Amino acid sequence: MYPCGDAAADCSRANLYVGGAIRWCVENTGRVGSYRGEASPDGVLDMTGNAAEWVNDWYDGDYYSVSPPSNPPSPIRGTYRALRDGSWANEW
Repeated sequence: MYPCGDAAADCSRANLYVGGAIRWCVENTGRVGSYRGEASPDGVLDMTGNAAEWVNDWYDGDYYSVSPPSNPPSPIRGTYRALRDGSWANEW
């Protein structure tokens, strides 16, 4: 269900913000491949947490409800660019 497996990510499965008393797992970016046991079904590592990626697409919170279901293009305009995933520092 999740990029790191069937269970939700925690500090044993990804480098992320967890809230509560711990708050951050590492408090900085982690080394690539630090969570080798949590590869995606395609063998890709570190797809949850650690670093977010700014992408060239425009952000529109309602776009997927009106976009093509397969390989949708970016909205043609917007105020903000899209951000994919979440970094270790994001509190969301």
